[in-house]
Amino acid sequence: MNNPEMAYLRGIELSWQTHLWYLPGLLGGIVLDLNASFMSSNQMYPYFDAVRTGGSVIRPIYSMVYKMRSGHLQDQPEATYNAIVGWDYKGFSSRFSFRYQKLTLTSLDTRYSIRDAYYANVLLVDIALKQQIFENFSLFANVTNLNSHIDNYYLNYYNGLDGTSGELPTSNQTYGLAAQVGFGYNF
Repeated sequence: MNNPEMAYLRGIELSWQTHLWYLPGLLGGIVLDLNASFMSSNQMYPYFDAVRTGGSVIRPIYSMVYKMRSGHLQDQPEATYNAIVGWDYKGFSSRFSFRYQKLTLTSLDTRYSIRDAYYANVLLVDIALKQQIFENFSLFANVTNLNSHIDNYYLNYYNGLDGTSGELPTSNQTYGLAAQVGFGYNF
């Protein structure tokens, strides 16, 4: 976008990773990775507004006035959260991952925020398994989108007649579950 106005994106990321090797027995193989990112953004979006500047009731004269409205940056969620819980034991390794992303602005009406378009909250669940067979040979299995998440896009709407507002779905995209199984060999 060729917008001469300043935009701001600020955030903080918190992360904690650990291997609980000090726990007794099989619990010593637990692996944790927790991550949270929080962001705030602001951008001034310009638009032109027709303003009556003269003329008569029969033949009004309008001029275009440069105005701006503020809003979030496009494609920048307010927060994302990631959690990975794993377990390693001898040659076996497993990872269960969870990713949550909050509401994201995908496009906007520069004049009215009520007509902005959004990508709904996202929750993705994946699993990765690996078994070392020999020193250089391993088997693996990866499964993504275990929860069959559907991407939901929508517009905000406002009904000026009765004052109601809500979400108007614009598209849904379904990817389904995906799996990979294979082997690895290190030379």
